[in-house]
Amino acid sequence: MLVGRGVNYIAIGKQDMATEKENKEQFDKIQQEQRDLDESYKQSLRNKKEREDNEEYLRELKDKL
Repeated sequence: MLVGRGVNYIAIGKQDMATEKENKEQFDKIQQEQRDLDESYKQSLRNKKEREDNEEYLRELKDKL
């Protein structure tokens, strides 16, 4: 058990530092998730474009036959 002057301040200061570290870690995690989501969305758009291009190509082939 901690006793004496300034002990409460030290305990609160450590708690604040731990909270700041947890907040930073959580913020970093959220940022990484957002980057992952953005990349996934971009990949989905590329896949959609590729599917559309393939469908158009197949229609053109069908028309030629």
